[in-house]
Amino acid sequence: MTAMRREKPRLQEPMGTPAYDQWMTPDGEAKAGFYRTSGGILVRFYGEADFEISDNGAVRCSPALGADQSIAENLFANAIKPMLANYNGGLNLHGSAVADAQGGLAFLGQSRSGKTTLAGACGGAGMAFVTEDVTELKQDSGQSQRRYWLQPKAPELRLFADSAQHLLGAAADDWDEGAKHSASLNPDMAVQNTPVPLRAIFLLGDGSAQAVQITLLTSQNALSQMLQHSFVLDVEDKARLKAHFARLADLAMDVPCFALDYPRDYSALPQVIAAVRAAALESPVQ
Repeated sequence: MTAMRREKPRLQEPMGTPAYDQWMTPDGEAKAGFYRTSGGILVRFYGEADFEISDNGAVRCSPALGADQSIAENLFANAIKPMLANYNGGLNLHGSAVADAQGGLAFLGQSRSGKTTLAGACGGAGMAFVTEDVTELKQDSGQSQRRYWLQPKAPELRLFADSAQHLLGAAADDWDEGAKHSASLNPDMAVQNTPVPLRAIFLLGDGSAQAVQITLLTSQNALSQMLQHSFVLDVEDKARLKAHFARLADLAMDVPCFALDYPRDYSALPQVIAAVRAAALESPVQ
């Protein structure tokens, strides 16, 4: 299991070489930069933390001077670990997941696309919460037909203040409205504690739809969209990138994938949940 060694906070001095890759927010701002170092790779989350990843996979974290110290732990769990897992042959995607009697449903999307809020709403509607922010899949080995198992994570939600108030009734008056905070699930929400087979994947749109829209995607279109929700450490490592692409292509062929968009209005969530469950039940088994 990958562990992190925490160093003292430090000023993020300018790097001597340009980033070979960057993560951008939906608003077009640089969230993180990836840099070559003499001993491996440095992933810099601007204003938050530096993660030095050695060639042997060891991770050292230096929080940015003045940054909230809890941010580094969240970045390690929700970005660095899935990147390293994918680098070493795993299958992790940026998304949340829930389960019912028919199997697991994954919601993939960009930051602030509503995937965690939707998963929390499903949990309040009688489905079981599986994971949020990182969807880890493990594939059956030795099976004639590939199956993918959702791996459960810690039973908590990381939400913005308005979503926490709506879903959990959390007292969030003093929360920073521009940042996510961790909140425990309500006691009446079911939690999935064991792996569950993945039934369908829903790729979230930008919220511009005027009504709930669900469209079954071809495997090619599904793959194109899933690539946007991968965790890739080194875009210049062609061999590993090709292997990761192949794993995603298999997933897109093996599991029904849907484009999902809906108005980002809390009152629409019951209709969204009903439509999602109906689509998953009616989808072709591939």
